[in-house]
Amino acid sequence: MCSKNTRPRLHVPLITDPSRVAEAKLIKNYGGIRFFDDEDDGGYFRIRSDRFSWKGKKKGGWVVVCDKMPDEDPAHDPGGDADFVEGDEGVEYLINQTLHEMISAARQAPGIFIED
Repeated sequence: MCSKNTRPRLHVPLITDPSRVAEAKLIKNYGGIRFFDDEDDGGYFRIRSDRFSWKGKKKGGWVVVCDKMPDEDPAHDPGGDADFVEGDEGVEYLINQTLHEMISAARQAPGIFIED
């Protein structure tokens, strides 16, 4: 799990770089971070620590792949990433200012610290 998160402007070169090295650096910075999405049905999500998804530069570059969490309390979260089920590869979110605002609205698990 990551120990910090920095502002999105610092990650712009990584977000638009399709290399696996960029993916690994983004996973290190974002993996394990929780956020709250109040759209649709709402819910708490945790960014997976094993992979992101490349959408292409025109569609925003790398997106985080997330698992839905049971509730707002990090103590109720499963111990690791959910097992992938055929046809359900998780929920994807663009790495942008909106994601960072949703991250700010959620309680983080012990050991996860968000840098301002």
